[in-house]
Amino acid sequence: MHREVEITVESCNKGGSMIGWLFVGNINLSLALVKEGLAKVHRSAERSEYFKLLQQAEKEAKDKKINVNITILNE
Repeated sequence: MHREVEITVESCNKGGSMIGWLFVGNINLSLALVKEGLAKVHRSAERSEYFKLLQQAEKEAKDKKINVNITILNE
């Protein structure tokens, strides 16, 4: 299942972890997970360029009553 991916790093946190986005093809994986109700948006994502898209995707998943299991963090 080798695939080409693109990683966009926005910053690093105090622990040295990279904060950013993973794209498979032209698909933002975080956005896709939120849209399917498999993730929810953390308040720290407000600083992201994708925040409005993430908010809309989360609203649509909630309207569909899709379960949420993990949180997307963006410190």
